Amino acid sequence: VKQTLGKKGSSSNSNAQGVGGGLPGGGEGTWKVTGAKVADLPNEDGDVVLLETNQQQLIDKGTNPAGAVCVGKFDSKLYSFQVNCECCKVPMNKAVLLPPSEETKGAPRLSCNFCGATYNLKTGAPLDDAKGDGVGGNMFGGIVKNLMSSQARKNIKVFALAEDKGNVMINIPRSDLQL
Repeated sequence: VKQTLGKKGSSSNSNAQGVGGGLPGGGEGTWKVTGAKVADLPNEDGDVVLLETNQQQLIDKGTNPAGAVCVGKFDSKLYSFQVNCECCKVPMNKAVLLPPSEETKGAPRLSCNFCGATYNLKTGAPLDDAKGDGVGGNMFGGIVKNLMSSQARKNIKVFALAEDKGNVMINIPRSDLQL
């Protein structure tokens, strides 16, 4: 993991080291300690793990009581994103990380293993669904996706992570902060 760390300024902790692709959308937020350790992050490319943040802004009593996020590793970089797929609402801890496409202009992709919805890992923007080996979801997932996604597809939330003295921190975008 050490090679993925780079200097990251922060509004609340100037000692934090950035992990992954930086702040999504170039926006600002507030760094919060998650309680997780760097050792909890994925070690192998393609791995996705759940990371409990216990951050009030991310807690949903019905679907995400621990305020968890997913963290995936692709091409030796870490990416953090919301737990549930926006299309089928199923947790994405088994999602497939995919190489960039022309549509993502160099950013890796994330494909829900249940419904096949695909997203840009840096921006969270929905993409054309990936097709091929090991992606695309399953028939039941496709039915659920069609039932759940009667409206326009939404972005998934993506988060910047940082490390401070072995502890993982998450940057909560200003739009998610409860004032």
